[in-house]
Amino acid sequence: MRPAEARGRAIECYNSGRFQDAARFAQIALGAAPANEGLLHILGASLVRTGSIEQGTQILRKLCQGGCPHPEAWCDLANGLRALEDIDGSLHALDKALSLRPHFPPAVRGKVTLLHAQGRAADAAPIIDAAMRAHPTDVSCVLAFATISRELGRSAEAIELMLRHLRGGAVPGPLARAAHTQLAHLLDAERRYDEAFEHATLSAQAGGPIPEQDDFGHTIAQWSRARYDATPSTEIADPLPVLVVGMPRSGTSLVEQILTSHPEIGAIGESPSLPRIEQHLRQNAWPLGEAGRAAGQYLKMMRSRSPGKARVVDKLPGNYTILGPITKLLPGASIIHCVRDARDTCLSCYFQNFGSGHSYARDLVALGRKHIAYQRLMRHWSTTLGISMIEVCYEELVADLERVSRLMLAHVGVPWDPCVLNFHTLKRHVRTASAGQVHRPLFTSSIGRWKNYESHLKPLIDTLNQEPAQ
Repeated sequence: MRPAEARGRAIECYNSGRFQDAARFAQIALGAAPANEGLLHILGASLVRTGSIEQGTQILRKLCQGGCPHPEAWCDLANGLRALEDIDGSLHALDKALSLRPHFPPAVRGKVTLLHAQGRAADAAPIIDAAMRAHPTDVSCVLAFATISRELGRSAEAIELMLRHLRGGAVPGPLARAAHTQLAHLLDAERRYDEAFEHATLSAQAGGPIPEQDDFGHTIAQWSRARYDATPSTEIADPLPVLVVGMPRSGTSLVEQILTSHPEIGAIGESPSLPRIEQHLRQNAWPLGEAGRAAGQYLKMMRSRSPGKARVVDKLPGNYTILGPITKLLPGASIIHCVRDARDTCLSCYFQNFGSGHSYARDLVALGRKHIAYQRLMRHWSTTLGISMIEVCYEELVADLERVSRLMLAHVGVPWDPCVLNFHTLKRHVRTASAGQVHRPLFTSSIGRWKNYESHLKPLIDTLNQEPAQ
């Protein structure tokens, strides 16, 4: 393929969201023009979006440090740095983008998101207010405002703005789902439950068809007790990793925040590392030497991201699906399984916009079936794996924070420290949908929340009441 054709294909693929193809064509085109800023931007940003975060961020950093005048590139650098938990670097990149183009909506959204995730909504307010004045028809700015409006005491203003844009047909298709999700959350907080559920449903419907879901039958068959016992473990019994797993919206972010309030515990957020390692090893028949190397690299990454910590939390809830191979890879890991009332868990999932992930969360029956399958798999792991795992019930944690926190710290092997009881004062970055919640003291309003929507939840409750698959 000629470089000029590759360049055109790279631009086309990037603009249409086909980032793997965009990276491939950009690499071809860069062979003839290695200093082309546009191609370097496409390559770096595409690599970040497809999971090669370190490589993509390195390309974007070099591009931007060379004096790149395009705010889009600085925003993509900020995304990469944020994924690597370099929050100060990400904020600096967004400030640079805003200096190049004041009130640039992508940079504004990025900065508001970062500040909100740090519990700094008040600092974000003047930034978003100025951006909405500069771009009154930009829906993405209104969405960014909606994410912090509750903390600012301006929910009514945000609801009116969102409804006005939706009723006027001014919300582009790709943003409609996010707009309905934000409205659902704001209306829920105002106790306008029927309206909230209506917008949660509109958001779910905007996500498109739902593919068939895994019931984990294959995983259970593949990781029988005989198979598990016959699979050799690595000899890396390092106690550094603490894996927090469970269904989404089951309290994993709260547990992570409590743990990382301890001075000896760090965190790497929701890392995709273990699923990638597991997939690679599975496709290559689980070579023990390679598994040991992968475990060593994973631990090295943890230490580099949380230097000097005795324990490091990896809070990817979906790691519950691969606990068998994980415990062979990292036999010294501690596992905390978060559980919560199934009705509250599923309702909270239904109210989230997970993007392209967790498609089951957009249908009440599919949600119920997924929860049953998850319970089935966790029962299998609990009777099959010789691992260090405790179950933390969200309702019990909220009712008796100190007792449950003591159990968690003892489980991971660090001494008690009362500072964990003030977890909400820890100014750390939280990238999940619970960002605003973990910076507030414990509250009980999320317990039994499903009762506010009971008249809408019959398909879910009927499914959950079915006999779980054995």
